[in-house]
Amino acid sequence: MGSSHQAFIAVSVGNTSLQLARYGTEATPEAPVHLSQLRLPVLQPDFEVLQHWLGAETHPWYVASVNRTAEEPIRTWLRDTRPSTPYQLLSNRDFPLILDVEQPERVGTDRVANGVAVRRAKPPHEAAIIVDSGTAITVDGLSADGRFLGGAILPGVRLSARALQLGTDQLPQVELDVADERPSPIGRSTHAAIASGLHWGSVGAVRQLVQGLAETMGCPAGGACPLFITGGDGQRLLPHLGPSAQWVPDLVLQGIATTAMVVMGLEAKSPSAGHES
Repeated sequence: MGSSHQAFIAVSVGNTSLQLARYGTEATPEAPVHLSQLRLPVLQPDFEVLQHWLGAETHPWYVASVNRTAEEPIRTWLRDTRPSTPYQLLSNRDFPLILDVEQPERVGTDRVANGVAVRRAKPPHEAAIIVDSGTAITVDGLSADGRFLGGAILPGVRLSARALQLGTDQLPQVELDVADERPSPIGRSTHAAIASGLHWGSVGAVRQLVQGLAETMGCPAGGACPLFITGGDGQRLLPHLGPSAQWVPDLVLQGIATTAMVVMGLEAKSPSAGHES
């Protein structure tokens, strides 16, 4: 896959969504140039919509997946319908990021991609915190010198709601939409009480984890280190996380795109890239 390609496709295969973005091979100091984007359900994606979005071009695909079951049929579809399209499934060793954790190979590629994007976007010589609120919620730390330090993983809002419904006899499953008004802490019905617990429980857990990571990493007094929020439910958390929080909806795609440019030789690989020995 040489530098003759004028564009490429970054792909994130998640547990809920399939996200794709077309990028040019130019880059700004902040991020690669984003041209267009598509989001589909990861289970039974509409391949006709995907075919139309891709058009006639056979730009190379660079894929990060946390859902092995879903990634295989997507790869098979591409091979069967567009056999000349290059396809690379990225491993953690491909990402230009030190994974300073006990088992670097087991860190989810979405978390690693987020780390790559934030290492590029954060102020130099400052630690940063990444909150990704999707099927699971992850709260991760990036050191001042750009190493991924690990963090915490907890169930996302929808997963928690499903667990309540499956694990009890009478509690219903409650759906919270990002656009909904935040629920009152005092739920005056079973539905409202569950909504309150789901929303404020996730807010409280993330706040506490952000504070703990900030203290552990030596962020300034008050924990005001840069805080990057992403994921399908990230906007629900954003208003509760203080003035240092910034919303970056395509953070994982930015990290995949940065990595793709390194793999293609269009961007220098950071001297700090790789696994911690």
